[in-house]
Amino acid sequence: MHGSSKAFFILLFLAVFTLASAGFCFAGEPEGMNWYSYDDGIKKIKSGEKLGFIYFYTDWCTYCKMMDQQTFSNKTVNNFLNTNFIPIRVNADKEKAVAKEYSVTGYPSNWFIASDGQPIANRPGFISPDQMMGMLKYLNSGSYETMSFSDYLEKQE
Repeated sequence: MHGSSKAFFILLFLAVFTLASAGFCFAGEPEGMNWYSYDDGIKKIKSGEKLGFIYFYTDWCTYCKMMDQQTFSNKTVNNFLNTNFIPIRVNADKEKAVAKEYSVTGYPSNWFIASDGQPIANRPGFISPDQMMGMLKYLNSGSYETMSFSDYLEKQE
């Protein structure tokens, strides 16, 4: 190998290493989300600490990748989810039994879970950061127990 070729590969390695160590996510998983496995997350939810959020995705799903890039990488969504919910990330291709338990047939599929582990609601498909924040605030405030989501949104305006 010539000196210039060797130098090129060393620089390439350093560039990749620098991106990786800076938090660049090669796998598409949003940086900064404190995702739990399904089993660990459900145990934590049932401890009564917080409500839960389960995100069912697949590696091949275009809208799942969009949610990772746009919604879960949004600092406001990211911080609110990490602070007020137990976020659970489930790869439905690898954890088929869990996806079947929730009757998930399309991706992404988003489930909001009560502190007893029972589903409150689900929202299939892509959710934008603004829509997600509205849903998270609605659920976190406990308003879902007394009013519809549309009524909640009207009161916020």
